[in-house]
Amino acid sequence: MKSFKKIIIKVLIAIIFLSVVIWAGSNNGCRLYENYKAQSFEGPVIKKFINPDDHSFPIVYILGKDDIHEINFSYDTVVYNAIKKGDTISKMKNDKFMYIKNNKKSIKAIMQFECDSTLK
Repeated sequence: MKSFKKIIIKVLIAIIFLSVVIWAGSNNGCRLYENYKAQSFEGPVIKKFINPDDHSFPIVYILGKDDIHEINFSYDTVVYNAIKKGDTISKMKNDKFMYIKNNKKSIKAIMQFECDSTLK
């Protein structure tokens, strides 16, 4: 009977652990979305690549006024694919829209994250 209790306790601990891991992971998209909204940037795209050293995330570098800004497109490859080197990207703080411009087009894009608040 003692071994049965030990098995039940181990199963309960495993269920609690997995529940915490799943809950923490499900909230990650919302944290990334809030971090994204807090950013502001504007400048030309100077580099666009898939980073093999960091989970093969799609990355874009833009040249800002005072620095180089890195944008991670791991949650939205559709917007990433619309961007070309030389395009100008801009985003205002607390705005969910990103503007992509070149001499032929202007796109108003919304980055998609795994978070329900991106729909608001």
